[in-house]
Amino acid sequence: RHSCFNSEEVIKDLVNFCRIEPRLPSDKKTWEKSPSIAIGADWPRERIVDYLESVRSENPVADLAFTAFRDLKRSPWKPFLKAALDRNPVSIAGAAKLDIKETAVVLDGLLNESIYDGSRLAQPDEVWNYGRGDGLEKAISLLNILRNRRPQSVSGIKGDGKRVVVFSEKQEYEFESAKGVGLPTEDDFVW
Repeated sequence: RHSCFNSEEVIKDLVNFCRIEPRLPSDKKTWEKSPSIAIGADWPRERIVDYLESVRSENPVADLAFTAFRDLKRSPWKPFLKAALDRNPVSIAGAAKLDIKETAVVLDGLLNESIYDGSRLAQPDEVWNYGRGDGLEKAISLLNILRNRRPQSVSGIKGDGKRVVVFSEKQEYEFESAKGVGLPTEDDFVW
């Protein structure tokens, strides 16, 4: 039984709370050598992207740059989806007072234009915050909200890339996409 009026107990609990025993990683690391990335300060964006593309097979940092940039024509779906479905609480909170059908209507009603050009995709919270997104981005946003509310229900995305359908139980929600990056497979949703 704890009481705020028992100063001895409070101090004991505070000391226990404040005691930090660091768990640092081992200092016995194996460092892998890889070629350095040499980018000129005056290079335009297109030259940098072309250069990174040319060295990505021998340089893991250059390869990861495309994943970090969320260029879904040049990187795998799995890391993007992991972030989209596990780390986007703003869209979930924003749609909290709406049922799924209302959420789909709100998303479909947003300007059908991504905040990013080309094959780069926005995360669900970016779609929600900016109030716009390509149909594929809207579909992933709806999928994020669906999976948060009903994690046990089977839901996913299907379509031909231009027509993107989010399915859950017996309901489907359709969005139009101009991204042209294709769609993730079932394996992309397993982590």
